[in-house]
Amino acid sequence: EKEEDRRRRARDDEEKKERREQEERKRRAREEEEEKEKARTSRAKADEQKERDREEKAKKEKEKEAERAKEKQREETKRVDEKKRDEDKRRAEEKEQEQEKERQEDNAQRIRRERQEADERERERERERSRQAQASSTSEPEEDKENEEALSKEAKIEAERQEKADRAARAKEESDRKKKEAEEKKKRDEKEKAERDERTRKEKADREEKARKDQAEREDRARQDKAREEERKEQARRDKEKDEQARREKEEQKKAQADRPPAEKKETAPSGGAAGGGGGGSNDADLSDPSLLSTWQDVRSDSSSTTWMLMGYKGTRNVLSLYDSGEGGLKGFRQAVEEQGQEVMYGYVRESYGENDRAKFVFITLVPDGLSGMAKSKANTHKPTVDAFLKYYHIQVSATSLDDLTDDVVHARIKAAAGVHYGAGKGGGVSGGGEDFGSIKSNAKVFYQQTEKKGTVGGGGGSSISYSKGPLARTTPVSLVGRAGITEKYIKTDLKAEGKRSDDGEAGTGDGDDDAEEEDTKQKEAEKRRKEDEEKKDRDAKRAE
Repeated sequence: EKEEDRRRRARDDEEKKERREQEERKRRAREEEEEKEKARTSRAKADEQKERDREEKAKKEKEKEAERAKEKQREETKRVDEKKRDEDKRRAEEKEQEQEKERQEDNAQRIRRERQEADERERERERERSRQAQASSTSEPEEDKENEEALSKEAKIEAERQEKADRAARAKEESDRKKKEAEEKKKRDEKEKAERDERTRKEKADREEKARKDQAEREDRARQDKAREEERKEQARRDKEKDEQARREKEEQKKAQADRPPAEKKETAPSGGAAGGGGGGSNDADLSDPSLLSTWQDVRSDSSSTTWMLMGYKGTRNVLSLYDSGEGGLKGFRQAVEEQGQEVMYGYVRESYGENDRAKFVFITLVPDGLSGMAKSKANTHKPTVDAFLKYYHIQVSATSLDDLTDDVVHARIKAAAGVHYGAGKGGGVSGGGEDFGSIKSNAKVFYQQTEKKGTVGGGGGSSISYSKGPLARTTPVSLVGRAGITEKYIKTDLKAEGKRSDDGEAGTGDGDDDAEEEDTKQKEAEKRRKEDEEKKDRDAKRAE
């Protein structure tokens, strides 16, 4: 019956194990399918986003092209207008030149006519004078006199007429000059007005161009703000979908965990659950691999040559597997880490420390800097479970590269965690610190021999033992009232006298040596406190990291 019962329990255990393995395979397959579906969804969304970005970019390019075409058309219109204005200006100048030329020709013709008329009048006067001369030669003197008077009157009249003609000519020239100046002034005013109008038109065009560019920039900023707002909404929607998916997964995992039969505990498993998934939570690390427990026991055993083990995920989500183990302590562990890729890994190392080769256990968490935030977050989530699995260690090292796992760095951490450090009396101390205990011992022996000679009665030191009869100079007086054979009167008198002698310098000898030893002791204590404070700061800083 016992055998049958044992076989029945064995069959039940096998069935339970098989059911658990089947459920685990289904769960992993479901998780892989969900991961694939997430990846497909992410790729589809990324493709949609890229397509939207391309459409937006094409739209912007089209708008820019239309804007460039408008700008080109405006530039062309501007050039045509400028060309037309230049042509009108040139024609106006040509017309003014023609008019000026006509005026000059009219003036020249007028001057020629005036000269011809003057010449004609001069010839007429010459003929009149010749006739008068002929008539005078035949007439009487009275007639000559009358003729002369008539001629003088005619000459005066002619002179007056000529003077009037000259004044009229000068007045006309002055009028023409003023008219010409007025026309030139009018031209200058028109030219200045045209220049002012041109400047005003250019300023107006510049203002319109600036306003157009400002409007275009505002529209671009509005489009960019709208695109960013849509992107934020899309990101919020994706985050919400992701949170909803994570919540559903968590509920499904909780449901699967509740439906799963309770795992049997191994008595030899350390705290943290090597056989039960490392903590029971759906997000905890799974440390159910039997090789992890056996390797951990080998590292803990002094009789085993295995001094380190390296764990990793092997591409899984939360299942830890044994990567490697071996001898060599930290050196062998670093070589194993170099052979692996950039991923989160955990290590457990037994390191021989100090000259007495004391075994120190080190828990190592390796999270390279180049990993994503999700991977680092997973390391922070699983680290307590791995901590509970390993359970026994002296220090914990959080490393980002092999530079954080050198012998000097780890030994310094072990030394800081050890507190008081004693050497082995061989001149090297715990970690080569230079504590030469052999010389310390010999120096102490010589010192005490010399001190003993000085205090020996009749010894070779040349001095005898002296006893102090009153309170010492650097001690605190105590009350002797109530003791047998001591009276209050004696105490007051004796203490007063001895105190006076002490103040006068009659106390015991050797104060100088006591002061030197006390000062040396104070310096050593201060140095010790300083070192302890520095070590505490280092520990706090690394703990904070």
